[in-house]
Amino acid sequence: MKLALKTWTGWTLAFWLTLAGVLSAQGTTVSVGALRDNTLYFDPNGGLSNGAGIYCFAGTNLVGQARRALLAFDIASAVPSNATITSAELQLHMSQTIAGPVAVSMHRVLESWGEGSSYASDGQGGGAPATAMDATWIHRSFPAAPWSTPGGDYDPAASATIMVDDSGGYLFGTTSALVADVQSFLANPTQNFGWLLRTDETTSPTAKRFATKEHPTPSSRPTLIVTFSIPAASVQSTGVGCTGTSPLPYSMLANGLPSLGNSGFSIDLSQGPPNQLAFSFLAADVSAAPTLLSPNCAIWLDLTSALSLVASGASPHGPHLLSAMGSVVIPVPIPSDPLLAGFTISLQSAAQDSLAPAGFVLSNALKLTVY
Repeated sequence: MKLALKTWTGWTLAFWLTLAGVLSAQGTTVSVGALRDNTLYFDPNGGLSNGAGIYCFAGTNLVGQARRALLAFDIASAVPSNATITSAELQLHMSQTIAGPVAVSMHRVLESWGEGSSYASDGQGGGAPATAMDATWIHRSFPAAPWSTPGGDYDPAASATIMVDDSGGYLFGTTSALVADVQSFLANPTQNFGWLLRTDETTSPTAKRFATKEHPTPSSRPTLIVTFSIPAASVQSTGVGCTGTSPLPYSMLANGLPSLGNSGFSIDLSQGPPNQLAFSFLAADVSAAPTLLSPNCAIWLDLTSALSLVASGASPHGPHLLSAMGSVVIPVPIPSDPLLAGFTISLQSAAQDSLAPAGFVLSNALKLTVY
């Protein structure tokens, strides 16, 4: 293999902006309290609500009149905008019921709705006269903004469903639909209208009373538990380098992490042939099946993408002159440009070595993820 010299100006922003890849991630969980909540009480005139009440309701009462709970959470204030949602759960506390086990389902709401100052008396199951901005059976926001469909506009497909029986805490466990809802709310905060809770309304009674964000006991208030991943700078080493003039494997190490704005990040080559030229080959990823050049020497890069970058002129980079100790430090400053967040590149060094079977030695490979 003949290593051709090429002119290279370094790891510039222009170079980094040619790289694209996948993100490595770490998991984080946050608990988000309700931003607003309310109850839609069946009323053909749309005159009932409970915007400031300490309870919301889902189900039918003794005479078959439906109640549907509304809950919304400010996800964008608690989760980074570039996060990937991996789990979403809704925790509620049910304190009163007139029914046995009932399936309660969550449905994504499709239009905005309001929460006024109405406050129902007694157990709050009958509602109170609606006030300005309250959601009612007829209104998204009382008195002037109607729902497209009385009873609320929501996705008929449930995002999650659980059985609710006696008083106590209940958890709507994560589902793919619930995760998709939260991801959508994060990506489009202006379309985050939360969820509607309801039961089968063809039978009665089925009503369940849940605590709202106004409830005096904090642990009883609605909580959305969200787990997400965010990009994280990382370095992954793959394989072992070849031996040649040096009896030790030719080695490539990262000095620090490729974090945005890390001007001191570098790639360190060591245990190579003294006073020889080395080149850095690039690829989109490392290979699960390395290409063996000899029993103890392999190409650890994804060969297809490595050859593509060579053909395009983007690779190899160099030359880097190894010292009399067979080492060199290659500065790789990481610009603080957010466009680089999540970019991934893999590298492997080749150094001329007349004592190696192929006339050169290869290092291990490094996969860098910038964040």
